[in-house]
Amino acid sequence: MPAWMPPDLLLLDARCPLPLDRPFTRQQAAQAGVSRWQLARLFERGLVRQLLHGVFAATQVSDSLELRAAALSLVVSDACIVTDRTAAGGPASQAGRGS
Repeated sequence: MPAWMPPDLLLLDARCPLPLDRPFTRQQAAQAGVSRWQLARLFERGLVRQLLHGVFAATQVSDSLELRAAALSLVVSDACIVTDRTAAGGPASQAGRGS
């Protein structure tokens, strides 16, 4: 077990080679020296969470639209259009609905 990954670690800290403030891919983790096995252990221990297939973030990073957009930007091309419930969830789509 690497020194930055002690068994009693509650949150990732500056010893960890992974980004603590933004999402990262499995490939970026490997480039930082974190093996697939280590990443899996971090996930199992709740120290990272999976945002999308192959995209992770440290648990302490607050969830936000910006975080999710940054995660998407790591795995989709600039030519892609992403839609889901949020595309229809803005104030304009709620006009005329009874409160």
